This record gives sequence, C-alpha cells and structure tokens, in this order.
Amino acid sequence: IRSMQIRGAPLIAIVACLGLSVDLATNPKTKSELDKLSPDDADAILSYISKKTDYLRTSRPTAVNLFNALDELTEKMTEAASASANGDPKREKIV
Repeated sequence: IRSMQIRGAPLIAIVACLGLSVDLATNPKTKSELDKLSPDDADAILSYISKKTDYLRTSRPTAVNLFNALDELTEKMTEAASASANGDPKREKIV
C-alpha cells in the first residue's frame, strides 16, 4: 500500500479494504497462519486481522477515509463473529 499507483483518499480506502480481503482469501502465508487458529476462536481471528489493519493504518497515517473504512470493516467483522447462524465456523463468518 505504500507504493500504490492510485490517488485520492476514497480510492486509497477502497484499495486497502480490497487488498486485505484478497490477502485473507488467497495469500498462502496468511491462509496458513489463519489455519493455525481455531476456526471458532473469534477473538484470535479478529486479533490476527487487527494486526493487518493496524499495518494498513500506518501506511497512510493521515488518510481519514482509510481509517473510517477500516473501522467500518472491523465493526462488520466483529458483528459477524458474534452473530449465531447455521453452526458455521466463526472464521467463515468473519473472513
């Protein structure tokens, strides 16, 4: 994110959130690290993702849109973790 070729606060926020999503879904290292966590340990999963969002925040410390988008994304993941539905593992709900 530090060397992106895009400009504009809203677009930076969108690219950061999409990049996080792609990382969580496709990056072999990330998937391996997530696999080490219990699929129902929402706190551990959210903590792991929080480290990634913290890094994104440091990449553009003055990007208000980025902070807002990451806050909203974190809120949605936390809501998903606490929602009970169909017995699916919490990891599936969060990620």
